[in-house]
Amino acid sequence: MTTGCGLAALLLLLLGGCTDNGATADEPVPGPSYSAGPITEAEYLSIVRAVHSCMADEGYDVEDVERRTDGVTYGFQFSGSGTGSGSSSGQQDLVACEERYGLMAAEIAFQDQVSLSGAEREAVYGQLIACLDGAGVTGITSSSTAADVGQAIQQLERAGTDVTDATTCWNQYSTRLFGSSG
Repeated sequence: MTTGCGLAALLLLLLGGCTDNGATADEPVPGPSYSAGPITEAEYLSIVRAVHSCMADEGYDVEDVERRTDGVTYGFQFSGSGTGSGSSSGQQDLVACEERYGLMAAEIAFQDQVSLSGAEREAVYGQLIACLDGAGVTGITSSSTAADVGQAIQQLERAGTDVTDATTCWNQYSTRLFGSSG
């Protein structure tokens, strides 16, 4: 499992809470946290590391924090059943840790700050188009939206085509091109 802004994580956002270190919902959280405004990469990374530590405190085996394939965001893998708050799933513990430090909002703000524009965006968009074309996704142009690309990949998947390579392309380029909406 990885940290991040997945649909499942968004749906689980209201579940549970990390309660180690004696903090309650009304008490300030020790360590880095995010609420709003500009965020540096160092601040964002410190929040990812705080979530990483929270998951370790919950009893999960956590791997090192690493930059994801998008070249922008950070995440980590974890395994095990956890021993901390006794919640029923690792996903619930992850969401609780992410909420505790404001990771979802921090990641969205960071993604939006680092999305490309102008000639640099056009060049990277060309790389996305070439990658998707090589993965069998055709018809994407530089004026295609994130939704257009997603629909094209979904059409291939519904037709029974393996979309692993197309998904890899999307994961590699979407954040830099579309920010948090990618």
